[in-house]
Amino acid sequence: MNNIQIKKLSMCFGNMFALEKVSLNIDTNGIHTIIGPNGAGKSTLLKLISGHLIPSSGSIYLDSKEITNLPIYTRAKLGISCTYQHTNLFDDMTTIENIKIALQQQYDIGYKITQNKLSKLLILDQATQILRRFNLDDYMCQNTNTLSYGHQKILEIAISFATKPLVLLLDEPTSGISLTNTKEMINLIKQISKTTRVILVEHDMDVIFNLADTITVLNHGKIIGQGTPSEIQKNPTIQSYYLGHYDNIIT
Repeated sequence: MNNIQIKKLSMCFGNMFALEKVSLNIDTNGIHTIIGPNGAGKSTLLKLISGHLIPSSGSIYLDSKEITNLPIYTRAKLGISCTYQHTNLFDDMTTIENIKIALQQQYDIGYKITQNKLSKLLILDQATQILRRFNLDDYMCQNTNTLSYGHQKILEIAISFATKPLVLLLDEPTSGISLTNTKEMINLIKQISKTTRVILVEHDMDVIFNLADTITVLNHGKIIGQGTPSEIQKNPTIQSYYLGHYDNIIT
């Protein structure tokens, strides 16, 4: 389950449509990637799903529940988590403290004075396990503002993972990071997708064809194609709009 259904979704800024009557069902397991030229509406679509934007018209469903106008925190409780291009970390805290805050929110214990020793040990143990899973355990006592940009982006995904999302939205997770961090990010996203539905916006075609199970292509706020990576590469309309020299590459 954990399907996302989008029906005739539009987002208008002034007189300009960022998205126009987009309908989309994301109901297959694995990684669904949204691609398109700059300004196609990719990030806008993620923000509408996560609740950071409310659409001008249309509707969004998580399974059979309409979430179109629900606030971000309510969607988060339903299992939708999102990371964006720019990291949003507590810079003056350590890596493990950032994870612990996410876990405290997950268990709804926050900084309560009544938090007992057992719950503190549970949070610490789980935070440590998550950092190990994301290969960040060597940096657990390091302030996040001293981490490399690539490790900051990996940490942000680890924080989202700590909330046990049903649907994880990732907006260009490899943007601006090193080749080494990109390879690490690809492997981590593949692992996450085994238990969590992943919807990914990405501009790097090599990353896309390494990760995507299904692809939706946007252009000027409208869907111009959908399918598997192989189907997308063979689609002449999409070739003319976007893919260019990637027509014969599947990695």
